[in-house]
Amino acid sequence: MFYNKMENMTDIYLTIDLECRLDCADYQCPIYGRINGTSESYGLDFILETFKKYDLKATFFVEPFFSYRFGLRSLREVCDKILSQQHDIQLHMHPYFKSTKDKIFEDRLYAYNYADQLSLIREAKDILLKCGAASPVAFRAGSFAASNTTYDALDSCGIKISSSYNLNYLNQICKIGLSGQYNYPFLYKGKILEMPVTCFCEFNPLKFLPMYRHMQIGAVSFPEMRWVIEKAGSTDSKYVVILLHTFEFVNFNQRNKNGNKFDKVNISRFLSLCKFLSGNRDKIEIKKMCDIDMIQRFQRGNHNDEIPRMPIKLLALGGFERIKKRMR
Repeated sequence: MFYNKMENMTDIYLTIDLECRLDCADYQCPIYGRINGTSESYGLDFILETFKKYDLKATFFVEPFFSYRFGLRSLREVCDKILSQQHDIQLHMHPYFKSTKDKIFEDRLYAYNYADQLSLIREAKDILLKCGAASPVAFRAGSFAASNTTYDALDSCGIKISSSYNLNYLNQICKIGLSGQYNYPFLYKGKILEMPVTCFCEFNPLKFLPMYRHMQIGAVSFPEMRWVIEKAGSTDSKYVVILLHTFEFVNFNQRNKNGNKFDKVNISRFLSLCKFLSGNRDKIEIKKMCDIDMIQRFQRGNHNDEIPRMPIKLLALGGFERIKKRMR
């Protein structure tokens, strides 16, 4: 693989993309999971409380441009909450939130040239610093819309870790072009360490081709997540990167914001995952992106980037659960 790993443990990276949604008029619902007419909330505070209960640490990829729309105070409040619990803040970015009535910014980062990507990353980094975050060492492009140019811009900004590669989005909105496909950490040009969001393979009987699904709370069932984590422990590639958004516990009604409701399936998945991780500390270690050693630790050698193929039984179970979610 690409690392010298001394322990026989599986490293789990819990990563949360904290951002607003383009279809929301405020930040309370997508970030804090607050719904009009209810006293409950299932967002940032719920996530932090759950992590505290199970003694888990995480990396929050925080999108700072939403402060242009909702104020720097709102972003600073978010950062203070995360840092007070000793979690990790790294950089996420959706340029669209820089838009004004006179100028609309393209949200897909790959659409920008090197100079513009560099400028956007530096600007976003500076905003996070103003809100008390440490200088970021890791970055994730909004919607995984990165390109090889993004790696060069990150290097110029002194950010040496990326988590923008996602097989489920590759050759679609993710424009990172490499020889081969990767599901585990790799070095780009010997200078940027990519920590892909972990995917598994599922068979598509209609196309007779493999498809990929990434480890996101809103995308896969808990039994599927547990299988991938246990599978990683039996291979040389002992890394799993899991994704969550603060708004994944709310089902958004596009026509009527007052029709939003809590997503009980995703809430259950999240709680089951946290309980599982907490109860298996003899086999797994929870890591933050800021815990990663210098890139020199990841040395290219013989490796196996085989993408785990989900058993049919679990695929059927996960598919059934997703159908139930859509019917609610």
